[in-house]
Amino acid sequence: MKKTFCWFICVFMLMTLLSACGTDATTITEPSENADGALISGSDADATDSTGYEYLFRDIAEPVYITPADDFAGGDGTEEDPFRIADAAQLVLLHEKMIVATSGSTVDYAAAHYVLTADIFLNDTQDADTWNQTAPAYAFTPIGQTAGAFEGVFDRQGHTIAGLYINTNCGSPEQSVRHNYGLFDTVSGTIRNVNIADSYISVSGYSCSVGAVAGRLTNEAEVSNCTVNAVIDNYDATCGGVVGTAVGGFYTHYKDNTLYEDYSRINNCTFSGIINQVKEDAIPYIGGIVGSSQAKIDTCTSTGVINLKDNVDAAGGIAGVQRDGSVTNSQHNGILQGNVAEESLLIAGGIVGKIFVSSVGGEQEMSRGVTLSSCVNNGIVSGNLYAGGIVGEISVDNNTYCTTISNCTNNGNVTGGRYTGGIIGRMYCKAAYADNEHIVVENCYNKADIHANTVGGIIGQFNSERGTVTVTACVNDGALVSADQHCGGMIAYWMMNSEPDHCKVTISECINNGALQSSLSAGGIVSFMDRPIGQGRAAGSGLYIDHCSNFAEITVTSLNGYVGGILGNWGMKDIDTVLSACTNEGNLYIDAPTDGMEDEEAEIMTVSRIAGGIVGRVGAGLLLTVDNDKADADNVQREDGVLQIQSCSNSGTLTVTDADAKNITDFFGGIIGNTSAEDGYSVYVDACTDTGFEKQIGNAE
Repeated sequence: MKKTFCWFICVFMLMTLLSACGTDATTITEPSENADGALISGSDADATDSTGYEYLFRDIAEPVYITPADDFAGGDGTEEDPFRIADAAQLVLLHEKMIVATSGSTVDYAAAHYVLTADIFLNDTQDADTWNQTAPAYAFTPIGQTAGAFEGVFDRQGHTIAGLYINTNCGSPEQSVRHNYGLFDTVSGTIRNVNIADSYISVSGYSCSVGAVAGRLTNEAEVSNCTVNAVIDNYDATCGGVVGTAVGGFYTHYKDNTLYEDYSRINNCTFSGIINQVKEDAIPYIGGIVGSSQAKIDTCTSTGVINLKDNVDAAGGIAGVQRDGSVTNSQHNGILQGNVAEESLLIAGGIVGKIFVSSVGGEQEMSRGVTLSSCVNNGIVSGNLYAGGIVGEISVDNNTYCTTISNCTNNGNVTGGRYTGGIIGRMYCKAAYADNEHIVVENCYNKADIHANTVGGIIGQFNSERGTVTVTACVNDGALVSADQHCGGMIAYWMMNSEPDHCKVTISECINNGALQSSLSAGGIVSFMDRPIGQGRAAGSGLYIDHCSNFAEITVTSLNGYVGGILGNWGMKDIDTVLSACTNEGNLYIDAPTDGMEDEEAEIMTVSRIAGGIVGRVGAGLLLTVDNDKADADNVQREDGVLQIQSCSNSGTLTVTDADAKNITDFFGGIIGNTSAEDGYSVYVDACTDTGFEKQIGNAE
């Protein structure tokens, strides 16, 4: 009778979910303002692609451009004697020379060397903060647009370029012409020491790439020692404060039977401006330094503001999406915030919005993994789907290379709508069949207090499907409060759809020092572990949690919840799991109101309180407990049990509000609070110690 009510609740929730998933989405194009402040929208301003997606084309006044100079201020374009640029007209001349080579000239202007010898003012910048409404005197055409990539060297030599103004549509409703927008269109050479100030860029129309220094980097391009203070109003572009898109990571090549890996590079760059996502229902990538990256990024800082709308695919303080390459020694000290609806799909990370590592074609096209190291988030990060202090989401899909997050620290305020992590919002691993490691998270540190829905000190949600994952030597010092169901010192919610012989996860030497609070489930290391689809015992797969410790208070605030010093709930049916040498010294609290519990309710369902010094509950992850008061004796202390708890110790105490309340069944154990001990959930406790509890297993004789 008690089980019937639980199954009714589960079926009702499933029907509700399916109904929501079947709802059709409607694309709405919001009105926008042109350079003169006039609102324009409607079918005449829209273009729809083959998928039905609508792009917005604004009615923009015909631009006026600076007349190019007759010649540069000196130089012959060589490294020893670069062309010298002393004013705005000479800067515009560089673009002109790339488009139309001088008759009889032997100079390759696209590959030449250039230096600035003075500050360049492309416009009077006194009213730069109003350029989103009223255009200045001159618009700017990105250097090299329609002419090809800039392959040379451009060096500002300590001077500033101010007053850059770009306000345009990419293509037209009739013609899908895709350009890139910034000081440069496309760069395969070197841009260094460029300082862009008091500038404005706004590009609507078809998807393109926008960055204040360069719209796009290719091959082994390098952008270094550049600073940007500009306002960028973004529509459907891949957008970065410094660079829009940086490719090169996928493009490997062979020479003399040797594999060479080409990366573009972004070094020592800073963004201190503002990026506004103007268009609703757009799904671009947005980053403080670069929007979409396959580059190696080093020692970059964003102190700017990124304002987001619904359904931005991913946004990061440094990179919106990182598909290859690395981000090292970089910081986000700004604000990345989403003014988004509850159903928004926004993914946000303090350093990288999304890491996406996938196999694409053969060896020469395959992503070779991503490394994030020694990065720090001190800023504000607000997502809606997933949010992480360092990375919003990691997704490894059928790839043999390793993604590593190491020596990263979150000090900032992080909030997410569904899953939030001090380091990683969501982590998904479906790696190709290989013995090497696929995701490594090591020596990472969350120091911030976080109040969100489902929250983990290191990882909000972990979906382990196939591959090898290790989480090592990570520490959470932040106080974590879940407004929803799960809260874990390392991982809040861990779901496993494993395939036999192809899944191995190790969590070792991790420490939680932050107080935890949740309604349903809370654990010092992992809150909730679940394998919703049973596929039989996976003999080659295994989970290992060793030498992990909790030193903080852990509280659950509702009845039928689970609290554990190391694990709140273990539900990994048929997956061999070993907990070894783990220690809980934190006190456990069940602070759940019991007023109004009537005898009739007790006859319908089992109302319980569950707490374990090491593991709160062993069994399937149901919202309501059923008849778990009688464990299967054959599966308790079974030497080949699926869950092995070895050499663990608990010295924490348990405090229960209204300890003598009627009509509530209590399951309290020094090692395990409650176990169903069914087939697939068999347990074996060996050489463990505990204090302050009557039993090691709360519901076993």
